[in-house]
Amino acid sequence: MGEFVAFLVGWQMILDQMLNVASVSSAVSGAVDAFANLAVANFTIAHVGPFPRESLLAPFPDFLAFGIGILSAVTMCFGFGRSAFLCNVLNAVNLLVILFCLAFGFATVDRTNWTYQGFLPYGFAGVMRGASSSFTSYIGFEGIASAGEETINPKRSIPLALMSSLLVLVVLYILMAAALTLAVPFEAIDLQAAFPEAFAYHGYIIEKNITSIGIALGMFGALIGSLYAVSRTAYAMASDGMFFKPFARISERTKGPLFGEVFFGVLAAFFALIFNLEILVEFQCVGTLMAYTIVAGCSIVFHYQRRVRVYADDVADIEIYRVADRKEDEEPPEPSSLPALIRYVETVLPRFAVDIALLCFAIFVGLAFATTIDVEFDLEKWVHKTEWWPLIPGLVMSVCAVICFLVILYHRKRHLRLYFKVPFVPFTPALALALNIILMVYISALTWFRFGIWMIIGILIYFTYGIRHSTVQLNSQTTGTQAPGPSTSADGSSEEEQPSPHNERTPLLTSHI
Repeated sequence: MGEFVAFLVGWQMILDQMLNVASVSSAVSGAVDAFANLAVANFTIAHVGPFPRESLLAPFPDFLAFGIGILSAVTMCFGFGRSAFLCNVLNAVNLLVILFCLAFGFATVDRTNWTYQGFLPYGFAGVMRGASSSFTSYIGFEGIASAGEETINPKRSIPLALMSSLLVLVVLYILMAAALTLAVPFEAIDLQAAFPEAFAYHGYIIEKNITSIGIALGMFGALIGSLYAVSRTAYAMASDGMFFKPFARISERTKGPLFGEVFFGVLAAFFALIFNLEILVEFQCVGTLMAYTIVAGCSIVFHYQRRVRVYADDVADIEIYRVADRKEDEEPPEPSSLPALIRYVETVLPRFAVDIALLCFAIFVGLAFATTIDVEFDLEKWVHKTEWWPLIPGLVMSVCAVICFLVILYHRKRHLRLYFKVPFVPFTPALALALNIILMVYISALTWFRFGIWMIIGILIYFTYGIRHSTVQLNSQTTGTQAPGPSTSADGSSEEEQPSPHNERTPLLTSHI
């Protein structure tokens, strides 16, 4: 898909993983403060003072969260080999805390907590707003992929680790949410320390203190894992020349990118200082949803557009077109049943019809839900009072999105023999893309403003530094060829017809896309 798209995804992954460090630091701070009966928060407000109410910041600076973030960076300075043992021990503590909270939640079940204001009191829109904010619970799995260069057999172990951990944690997250909302009315849930305050709500002070200590210890292991992931992502980008060189330096003592670990640890600690947990979680969600949306779209383009190169050491064995009497380098013919409009688009913009259809699909899905975000899903009003007209814009946009998806389906899919790939393309990635966009529609405008500032910084870094130091660009200048993408070589042949050199280093992030 090109290095710019790869840079954007990598830049968003850095944001997600760094904010994960900040949000976990804030959560640990909340647990410790709950153990101290809010003594830390009260002391800070009394002696330091709050932030201005109209600012984009937290109500008051969280110095405890800042210290916890700095501590995680110091821990990584001892090397991840030593930190990994501590991380495993703390993860075991975290699991025990989860089981303890589950036992408490289901032992104090009050079914009226789900029904006393009616089931789904805020309707479907409330569910989607909650889902867009709680999406941060499923952040961090991409950190497994960032360890690919340090894994013995990544082709087998990384997909297995991703799917197994995702399955286990989905079950645990659902059980934790059910236990919390059944034990405590949703208005009484403390956003900074949910389970410790849930124990206090029922008068279990000793259990509250045990849970606070356990959460603080267990989540410190998550801090180490997130800091590991963000430093490795920055290392991969810097190794490809798209990020600053100091992040690619490996410490001889720790055998890891020490500069990146310390830098992002301090930066995450600063974020935890000025933002509270609620702001960090929503800020983190929008970056992750955007990155996952781009990856889902790229997987569709990758399977349908031959102009997109396959980066691998055995590139000659990766792509196989199972069509009789046709050479491997030939472009797969389009079906004869293509409608006239699609054939016209293929003529005007050859090799980009799927890209255009995919972009329009994403836009129409977003508009379909943006135009109906405040419409009440009340069937009686639609049928008996004929209040159906607010749905017309959403229905029109939905039809347009379906048409765009059909345009993609009309094209012939590439037959790729990959070690690990998304099943049922384009249905699975299109569904993921649509769901991500729907969740992004429900994120607040203030969070989009913060995210926009981060993206502007990233784009400036790419066009002022990354594009001039990229190994792809430098290699293309050395060999006299152009960088990967929909381009042509000097002799007029298409870029994808040139064989991929096996002796050149594969751009890591670009290959992931």
